[in-house]
Amino acid sequence: MGPDSMGGSGMWIIFPIIMIPIMLTFMYMMFMRGGQGPPWRNSGSHDSANSESETASDILRTRYARGEITKEQFDQMSQDLSTH
Repeated sequence: MGPDSMGGSGMWIIFPIIMIPIMLTFMYMMFMRGGQGPPWRNSGSHDSANSESETASDILRTRYARGEITKEQFDQMSQDLSTH
């Protein structure tokens, strides 16, 4: 009964001890990234610098063009924006 009787000289004990921190680090880097979420979430249509430069009227026109709001809602919101 030597160290090999455990099957791999204790490798089954060392492997999780080494791999768990590596997996946690990988998951943190992939999904947390300082609160930005997964890397594939921000790739695409809008980037954060661009969305901050849009004005309220730009957003309103975009929503109207997409069909998210009706013409009456668009007119009312445009009027509300112009009074503020």
